[in-house]
Amino acid sequence: MKLLSKLLFTGAASVMMTWSAFALGEAKPTLKIGYVEGWDDSVATTNVAARIIEKKLGYPVQLVPLAAGVMWQGVARGDLDATLSAWLPVTQGAYWDQFKTKVVDLGPNFTEARIGLIVPASVSAKSIDDLNAQKAASTAASSVSMPALASCAKPPTPSRAMGSAIR
Repeated sequence: MKLLSKLLFTGAASVMMTWSAFALGEAKPTLKIGYVEGWDDSVATTNVAARIIEKKLGYPVQLVPLAAGVMWQGVARGDLDATLSAWLPVTQGAYWDQFKTKVVDLGPNFTEARIGLIVPASVSAKSIDDLNAQKAASTAASSVSMPALASCAKPPTPSRAMGSAIR
């Protein structure tokens, strides 16, 4: 009877250890996603993506706020798994040129984004050239005043998701 008890205990312990090892092996790694600190679109889209990854895919996510250059370096080195804050081809094109062999472009994730300053409706300028013309006219006729904040939005520059090629 003692032998049977020992065998059952040993068998149960083996099964429990195997299941524990299997369960530990199933644990998903924490994904580190970098974003540009202070860019509202970057903060918002990254937080939404993180919640979806956690809830729908079951991966824990660590969000890492960084300056843009440090973020690109982190993805290129493999310190970060991804970013949704790559503004290509214009805004961060120099980073792309520097790191394109070390990152993977996963495509646009925010295609209708616009970059620029917002002007009051009272400003008649519709382009940078219009603003420059108004400035020149203002300088020529010193009685004309210009609004303190005036610029026009540039055409859409898509935000892209980037992943590390190392991982």
